[in-house]
Amino acid sequence: MRIAKVLAMTCSVALTACVGAAAPSNTQTVAFLRGCWVQKESPGGRVEAFLRLLPAGTEVGAAFRGDVVDVRHGEWRSTHRLTFGADGAYMSLHRNPLPTEIGEGVLNRIAEPPQSAVLKPVEHRSTWKFPPIDASEGWIVADGTHDTLRIYLLKASATEGEVIFDGERDGCD
Repeated sequence: MRIAKVLAMTCSVALTACVGAAAPSNTQTVAFLRGCWVQKESPGGRVEAFLRLLPAGTEVGAAFRGDVVDVRHGEWRSTHRLTFGADGAYMSLHRNPLPTEIGEGVLNRIAEPPQSAVLKPVEHRSTWKFPPIDASEGWIVADGTHDTLRIYLLKASATEGEVIFDGERDGCD
C-alpha cells in the first residue's frame, strides 16, 4: 500500500512538471538589429558596405527592413534585402534584389542551431532555420551587441558559411 502511494505521488509530480513546462517560444528579441550599420575592411578603415535596418511599413513595430549595400567597387549595389519581424518570429532574405522587388523571399522561422555548432558567446543572438538550398539546410544567425552586428549563415554541418554582414553601429538612428 505504501509503495502504491509513493508511486502515485511520483507520477502526480511528474505529470505536473510536464504540464507546467513552458512551450517553445514563437518570438525572440531582435531590437538589437534596429539601426544603421557600417562594415569596414578594418577598424577605422575603408567602408565596404552599409546596412540600415529600420521600421518598415505603416504598422508600428511590424518589421525591420533593410538592404546590405556593397560600396567596394565604386558602385552602390544591394547584395541582400533583409526583413526581420519585430517580434523575431520570422525573417526573410533576398539575394541580389532588384530595386523594385516587392514581396517576401525565403521566409524563415525561429530555430536553434544544433548543439554541435560551436558559437562564440555574444550579448544578443537570434536564429532562424532556412529551407534546403542546394540539398543542404542551415540557419541564419544574427549576433550583436549595442555597437556591433554580424549576420551569417550556419551550414547543416554546424560550420560557419557565408557572412552576409559584419559591421559596427553607424549612428543614423
